[in-house]
Amino acid sequence: MINRISQVFAMPWYKVLIQLLGVGVILYLFAPLIYKSLTSEYESKPVDKQLFIDGVLDVAKLEETLRLTQEFFILEDVDSSLSIDDLVSSDGAALFKAVGQEHNFGFTKSSFWVKLQLTNSSDQAETILLRQDYPLIDYLEFWRVESGKVTKNIKTGDGLNFDTREIEYRDFLFKIDVKPKSNQSVFIRYQTSGSLNIGLSLNTSDYLLSRFAQEQLAFGAYYGGVLVLAIYNIFLFFAAKEKAFTHYIWYLVSYGLYMSTHNGYAFQYLWPENSWLANQSLLLLLASTLYWGMKFSQEIVATRIYAPRLDVFGNWLRYLSVAFFIASFVAPYELMVQSLSILTVVITSIIIAMGTISLMAKYKPAVFFMIAWSTLLVAVLIYMLKTFGILPHNAFTQNAFQTASLIEMTLLSVALSHHFSELKKKSYTDALTFLFNRRHFDDKFNQEFNSARGEHRELSLLVMDIDHFKKFNDTYGHAEGDKVIQFVASILKNNVRKPLIPCRYGGEEFAVILPRTPKDSAMVLAERIREKVATQSDRERPVTISVGVANVNDISAGGEPLSSSRELFEAADDALYKAKEDGRNCVKAYIPNKGQNEEEIVGSPVEQ
Repeated sequence: MINRISQVFAMPWYKVLIQLLGVGVILYLFAPLIYKSLTSEYESKPVDKQLFIDGVLDVAKLEETLRLTQEFFILEDVDSSLSIDDLVSSDGAALFKAVGQEHNFGFTKSSFWVKLQLTNSSDQAETILLRQDYPLIDYLEFWRVESGKVTKNIKTGDGLNFDTREIEYRDFLFKIDVKPKSNQSVFIRYQTSGSLNIGLSLNTSDYLLSRFAQEQLAFGAYYGGVLVLAIYNIFLFFAAKEKAFTHYIWYLVSYGLYMSTHNGYAFQYLWPENSWLANQSLLLLLASTLYWGMKFSQEIVATRIYAPRLDVFGNWLRYLSVAFFIASFVAPYELMVQSLSILTVVITSIIIAMGTISLMAKYKPAVFFMIAWSTLLVAVLIYMLKTFGILPHNAFTQNAFQTASLIEMTLLSVALSHHFSELKKKSYTDALTFLFNRRHFDDKFNQEFNSARGEHRELSLLVMDIDHFKKFNDTYGHAEGDKVIQFVASILKNNVRKPLIPCRYGGEEFAVILPRTPKDSAMVLAERIREKVATQSDRERPVTISVGVANVNDISAGGEPLSSSRELFEAADDALYKAKEDGRNCVKAYIPNKGQNEEEIVGSPVEQ
């Protein structure tokens, strides 16, 4: 297990360092900013004893902001039958109970009432803003009661159009004016088919202005990062034409829109006059995110190859996501949000299992993939436990999901780049020998020839063939023939180091590109390879090779310098055929003039 993981990490250290450095810079700059901006409103400070006396809060002594935890009273209306008139009376006041620390009620059919008693001990009027920070409440109604009479009433929520809000903002804000030396009560009624979270705070106007600026910066950084990743991968898609990029782009778009709905921005800016879409978009976008997240994961960790059973299961989970997407148009919201919450945990867990299997199979992109999804899985579990009312509604449970998603999407982009590198590597790799293939040889050989000519430096080429391979294949079978090809390839791997480039040219023929290598050194290497093949092959089934050697500075048969990579290859190929004509199992250097004697090395290297 340890060895396999260590092999996965056995990639060029500088590439890993650069990628981790890039990820680290992004997280260092944006994650703390987002987390701090999103959580500062939840910071609880010790309540001044003079601010809250006998259940009454003195707004004249409020400094900046106060997170309401035990400063209000609460009432559960099981059958949603109570009205504001019932509660304003003296009998209704007795129904409220002092609230504890728990303000998260999960999925419930009950309505909840909040009562907050305020006073103003100063000689001047005070204006404060009451904020409900969880925006996914279907129906939220606000009353201000003075001397037993309702003096202000606002009906809002994401079940109504956005313009029903007193202050147009993603969260719910209510303006409270308190006259000098006066008392008043505030009532708020919550009713929702989703998870019911009560998150109230009292704020001064100046504080909220500075707070909003911080939030806009934080969310701008978050959604800007999502947009940059999407645009970057769109360019990569057009450059590479790799479908994994399209899956990732759809995942980014779905996830980004889902988070904008979750934060209330989609309702504020995208569909403020469509309350149905304000609610259902959360379900539709979550189902879309799950579909594309699974599709992208199956592609990026190659589950068809490394985890075929999980790949089939992943397909069924994707079909289930599509079914939930369609059902979201007609099925009850409460049923669908709970079903999709469970599906989120299942799909995320299966994706982690897929990544684990690919990691065990030494698939390099799985490293960053696993870190990314493991981070998100922890955040998803925390958020789902909050959604079902098991964990409280606070800074960590509310925003861990979003902060983790920034880390996850950044690391997934790194994993995708590794995936593309692996695909590119495979497109240039021979499946039988894992040497470079003919395609890579053609591309690289042209580059090296042009560089050698332009920079006036050496370039040599070895072209080799397995002797009597057809006869060996016919005698022992294709399976044994493949083993012979793999054997010769292993000799090349063990004796040819960078920057030299060994390739399987085709069939039983191999080629080695030798940049910056003079012809005499190429002859020495060719002989070393020939000798090792001859001495290390099976004695009962001996294998030999013939090798032709040519150099960029050779002269063609017409007396002119070799003018192209094709001519250099033909020169080495001519030398190879001369080696075959002279009995095979030898190395021949290219010499164009028939009157000269070709060099031959058999058994020991001889310099040209």
